[in-house]
Amino acid sequence: MTGFFEHLDPNSLFVSFRDPDYEKTVVRRTEIAKQNIQVALDYMYCKRLSISVVAAIAELSGGDAPLALFLGDLPERHHVSTSIEDLIHACEPEVELKLDRRVFQLLNDGRESESNFDIKNSPLAAYIYSLVGADGVDRCMQYAAHPMDKEHAIALLNALPRECVAKIVAACAEIAITRRDTLHKMMQEL
Repeated sequence: MTGFFEHLDPNSLFVSFRDPDYEKTVVRRTEIAKQNIQVALDYMYCKRLSISVVAAIAELSGGDAPLALFLGDLPERHHVSTSIEDLIHACEPEVELKLDRRVFQLLNDGRESESNFDIKNSPLAAYIYSLVGADGVDRCMQYAAHPMDKEHAIALLNALPRECVAKIVAACAEIAITRRDTLHKMMQEL
């Protein structure tokens, strides 16, 4: 999905032919489209980074596993289990940290409407973004390999602040009971 937005040229979305009044509208809409595309890209990079962090933790604690093992099940009508959003909450980003408040708000508070392909908010991505900002996401994405391997897993977790990794590993240990001992050992090694 990011590949599509990375190559989407906002200048090709709106056109005008010999209409000076509409040309102003095209310029305004193109600028809005540029901003929206950048917000969408930043949002997807944050989501991808958070999933990569979980993949790295999975890799170093015993290998690939379903996300639900580490993040908890999605809530259902008659069943709610402990999930990552119960254990991790984004802190208010430092004032000097470079980040897009719109992206942070989308990750933390969620979109206005429900989606059938994604959860409404992303507390883990919001937490990571609130600590590392846009530059930290860019720096960490070079280690966000798919599929995750041990080398990239170690590099990715080392690229994040220790407090961030420790809190995520501790939360995963609360949810992934079959890997709790290994995750506790990971926390001691951080």
